[in-house]
Amino acid sequence: MNFNLTLIMQAVSFTVFIWVCYRFIWPHLMGAIETRQKQIADGLAAGEAGRQELANAEKRMAAMLTEAKSKSAEIVATGERFRSETIEQAKLEAKAEGERIVAAAKAEIQQEIARAKEQLRDAVADLAVAGASRLKAVTRIHPPCGKTRRTLPSACPQPPVATSNTGTVKVRWKGCTRALPQLSTMAR
Repeated sequence: MNFNLTLIMQAVSFTVFIWVCYRFIWPHLMGAIETRQKQIADGLAAGEAGRQELANAEKRMAAMLTEAKSKSAEIVATGERFRSETIEQAKLEAKAEGERIVAAAKAEIQQEIARAKEQLRDAVADLAVAGASRLKAVTRIHPPCGKTRRTLPSACPQPPVATSNTGTVKVRWKGCTRALPQLSTMAR
């Protein structure tokens, strides 16, 4: 065997092997590698897009959170304002109602005082009239001598005649006239 021929045959068989690999095996390997590279590139792009979407979502979430906080603060402020206005309105209404009740009570007290004074005035006048009639029935002053004598009204032969012109009572008794104060002025 010739060494050169062996070397040439190995070179030819290696070249045929390379050509068969290049023609039939290499395209399948390159397709698989390109498919894998494409999958990896798509995965990396999807990962990057996911990161971008996450960042955008975080920004949107922060913006929504800020907006929600501002809206909630506005709602709370509106509620506080409404509460304070309601409280102030209730205070004003309560104060007005209290003033109305106090005014009504004062008016009622004044009416009660006026009624009590009128009743007291009537009672004093009745007592004065009763006392005067009792005194008149029991005690008579004889004008000429000024002595008192106890008599019954039926026993008096000539009862005195009373006339009133100027706030005093003039009693005429058998030709004598004596001025006495009026009972209604004594009652006051």
